[in-house]
Amino acid sequence: MADDTSVRVAVRIRPQVPREIIDMCHVCTTVASGEPQVWLGKDKAFTFDHVFDMPSLQEEVYYTCIKDLIEGCFDGYNATVFAYGQTSSGKTYTMGTGFNLSLNAEERGIIPRAVEHLFIGIHERQRQAREKGEPPPEFKVNAQFMELYNEEIIDLLDPAKEAEERVKKSQIKIHEDSKGDIYTVGVTTRNASSPEETLQCLKNGALSRTTASTNMNAQSSRSHAIFTLHIKQQRVVFMEPPESNISDENLDKPAPTQNGEVLNEFETLTAKFHFVDLAGSERLKRTGATGDRAKEGISINCGLLALGNVISALGDKSRKVTHVPYRDSKLTRLLQDSLGGNSRTLMIACISPSDRDFMETLNTLKYANRAKNIKNRVMVNQDKSSQTISLLRREIQQLQLELMEYKQGKRLVGEDGTEQINDMFHENTMLQTENNNLRTRIKALQETVERLTVRNTELLAEKEAGTWITSGKDPSESDIKEMIQGYLKEIEDLRAKLMESEGMCVQFRRQVQRSPTRHSLSPTLAAVSVVGHYDIGVDSEAPSVHELLVEAKRDVHKLKKKTKILKEGNINPYTGKPVQGRNAPLVCTHVAEGHSKAVLSVVATNDVLFSSSKDRTVKVWDLQTGREIQTLGGHPNNVNVVRYCEYTRLAFSVSTAYINVWDVRENPSRCVKTLCSSGLTNTGPMLFNTPSRTIQLPQGETQINDILLNQYGTVLFSAAGNIVRIWDLRMFHSIGKLTGGHQAAVMCLALDCVREDNKLVITGSKDHYIKVFEVIDGASGVLTPKLNLEPPHYDGIQSLAVHGKYLFSGSRDMCIKKWDLSNQCLVQSLNQAHKDWVCGLSFLPNSNTLLSCCRGGFIKLWSADRCQLVTELKAHNAPINAITTNSSFVFTASNDYTVRMWHARDVSPEISSFGNGRL
Repeated sequence: MADDTSVRVAVRIRPQVPREIIDMCHVCTTVASGEPQVWLGKDKAFTFDHVFDMPSLQEEVYYTCIKDLIEGCFDGYNATVFAYGQTSSGKTYTMGTGFNLSLNAEERGIIPRAVEHLFIGIHERQRQAREKGEPPPEFKVNAQFMELYNEEIIDLLDPAKEAEERVKKSQIKIHEDSKGDIYTVGVTTRNASSPEETLQCLKNGALSRTTASTNMNAQSSRSHAIFTLHIKQQRVVFMEPPESNISDENLDKPAPTQNGEVLNEFETLTAKFHFVDLAGSERLKRTGATGDRAKEGISINCGLLALGNVISALGDKSRKVTHVPYRDSKLTRLLQDSLGGNSRTLMIACISPSDRDFMETLNTLKYANRAKNIKNRVMVNQDKSSQTISLLRREIQQLQLELMEYKQGKRLVGEDGTEQINDMFHENTMLQTENNNLRTRIKALQETVERLTVRNTELLAEKEAGTWITSGKDPSESDIKEMIQGYLKEIEDLRAKLMESEGMCVQFRRQVQRSPTRHSLSPTLAAVSVVGHYDIGVDSEAPSVHELLVEAKRDVHKLKKKTKILKEGNINPYTGKPVQGRNAPLVCTHVAEGHSKAVLSVVATNDVLFSSSKDRTVKVWDLQTGREIQTLGGHPNNVNVVRYCEYTRLAFSVSTAYINVWDVRENPSRCVKTLCSSGLTNTGPMLFNTPSRTIQLPQGETQINDILLNQYGTVLFSAAGNIVRIWDLRMFHSIGKLTGGHQAAVMCLALDCVREDNKLVITGSKDHYIKVFEVIDGASGVLTPKLNLEPPHYDGIQSLAVHGKYLFSGSRDMCIKKWDLSNQCLVQSLNQAHKDWVCGLSFLPNSNTLLSCCRGGFIKLWSADRCQLVTELKAHNAPINAITTNSSFVFTASNDYTVRMWHARDVSPEISSFGNGRL
């Protein structure tokens, strides 16, 4: 499809030459600031697409005007650039056809830059196709170079050396094909496969071009030169269904296929790019030309006059001119495509700024102003066979769609042979839509019934729990309640089956009554009696609620005995199959058992171990005796994090939006303070009235994901949302917060003590970024990040660990990164360090060995200096949620309800100094 595009016009003002400066010529041109407008004198203003003043560079002209034309050639669009102006106005310099040896790389003209851009684009498109696994496009570039001298076309690439010989045997003819495109016969065509070969053709032709000296230009072009590049491209295109055929029924259909494969075909695109360096218009009085020079000047002016008449005819806004005089000159005949035809055309009007060239400059600007009104009909030059194949494919798709509609009954042919739309098809579609809506409604009702059944069971359980439990036990205990709920739910399920079976019996009875003489061959229907009692598989003597509760009492006593044994947790020697990796550097020696759900966090000293779990408790273990000391309960939900300070003997447990502060010097320990994510502090524990885990957080409270203590337990950092709050534990008050850094929740924290009074708090977030905040002792208020570590991870950060001046980060993208905090840079990235999320990082004390664990249950040991894998082993058959160490053991918390303790063997220099402790 053709598209109307106006000829674009650019004006370039050359600097004054030394002769003009010596003659004290004044500058009569002015360029408006920020506008493509040039003023000649004080009262004549002209506006164009681009205006380049005297200081403009060759590179600026190219990237502003020519770059897009070269890119268009790759899509099959023709293009033309021609320079027009009086003699000595800088046309040859702008186009780059002079090949002056004194020019440097920055002064290269349009043609050398365009040739380089063209071949870079070819190589880039071929590289991209190979990376995608597609056949690379094939390009073929041909070059032609000719000049129009005294209305004779001369082939500048002809091997004949003398111009007179070239004129005598010039048999070059101009023809027009059926589509209106202009082509020449008899011109030498050179194949160019690189920028060097193309520029060599340009150089050979430029040296053969006719030039001479006049009073206005020492090396004046005496002919019009046209350098043409023909680009032919063959590429693979993938067929897509036409937009006009896309309907609701065909949205999900793939592209046309043949034998199950997507069809593709080769498309051939052609483009030609004309670079035209017109000879300058000149006055014989000023040039002082005589003889052959005068004859050449007359011929040049005649060609430019014919070009001006064509521009005037095409740019006539009144459209009164019906004939365009292309045949008045060979120049206009050669440029017929570029003016009003199939080409994107740019005219560069080169002018002189001196006042003695005022009239020539004015005529040039008027000439260029008329060219702005020319409209070209631009279209893609596609091979005719490719267009035909594409049209036929689309027609086949349309016919196949109509045939499918006939088969589906959507279309009918009436008695008179006219095509009609079948009403039954639309009615069937409406019924199907209504049927789908009813199915959705039934599914929603079923879900509602299930929720009501569960709720009814819970209410009955709460009611019965308060009536029969008289042994002094808490009626809200989850074990008793779950037991009662199980029995009551079983009763409700039996009732539902009974009602369903009765409904089926009613349906079978109605079917039998409607067809009393029909004998069914189905054994299921034949087994159903029409009269009498229907056996539907439900015991008529089902136990009553009282009997179920009596049985439940016995089960509860058994459960209590088992629970009492489980609650008295012990650290037992590991008796399972030895865990062996490649070198088995870690040996599992003990297992802490006692939690009833997954263990989420663990922290240890040389004497005590703390573990938190999804069972809403924190257990305290004595590492000397191997027994559980006590259990810290009363949490509203999962206890995500537990921390302990040896100096203050305070433990901190995190559940939902609250931090419980425990004084563990007493047994049982008591909660002395509760810190809220909003910054509030409560004395004692928060009281929750419901045993349910579903708790509506008060307004302003946010889930806390991690907490961090300083060395002496005087400052606490808590991460809630994308904010880290600072707490002074001497007063249990919030004194500030770290904010302004992350766009998502902060998941983990790390601390680096630069000096005794200065520390770095490092935050890892779901937004993939790691930020570093500098916190000075006594600092309060809002603190912003000092450093943002880049490049970020590809997923959320799950763990951080500091070792000396280095930081290690583990992420959900299964990658571990090593950062240099002093130089603020990334040292190394261990991609695919694990096969699942890296959930924990730690270091063996007195060693340069990094420990990492993941959701796949693996532990890996790395050399922290070289970031090389030492070994790996399968530590758990469930995800590992946390890892920590003391001076003797490595502790891992897992979803298998246990905490495993590992002792290091002396198998590697990196871990040879770790631990000789015994439990």
